[in-house]
Amino acid sequence: MKSLVRRFVPDTVWRGARRIKRRVEFRRMKSRGRPVTRTMLVKDLESLGIEKGDLLFVHSSLRSLGFIEGGADAVLDALLEAIGPEGTLVLPTFTLHPGMKETLESQSFTFDVLNSPSTVGKISDAFRTRPGVYRSEHPTHSVAAFGPLARTLTSTHLEEGTNFGK
Repeated sequence: MKSLVRRFVPDTVWRGARRIKRRVEFRRMKSRGRPVTRTMLVKDLESLGIEKGDLLFVHSSLRSLGFIEGGADAVLDALLEAIGPEGTLVLPTFTLHPGMKETLESQSFTFDVLNSPSTVGKISDAFRTRPGVYRSEHPTHSVAAFGPLARTLTSTHLEEGTNFGK
């Protein structure tokens, strides 16, 4: 039956229905107080079509995931497991206080690629400090990357002339 419905329902509707189903399942699980595990996250990522070798750019929210056993590191481990060692993971590590204009106009703002924390969440901030992770030198819209393409993606970011590089 599922394959028959799948043939006639547009992909956008199918994906939207899957998202709603996952939200309902997540709310049920959260209401029961069960933590989300790394293994569960890997399974969910694979069900979304993420495969070994993928280049994955992730905007994240630890709070929206609910209680994650192992916190931000468990989410990062799940993402890295889903793409495997041949994949590359990229997360934004923006440093905006409180916005880009205010940050650039501030006389006291100094961007330090190694030490300036990410202002876009705990997951991206935990990621930037991991061994082997490269961070771009863009003062407001930096990204951090890990994997075979990490150095390439981060090394020319500042030279591209846009906040988001190529």
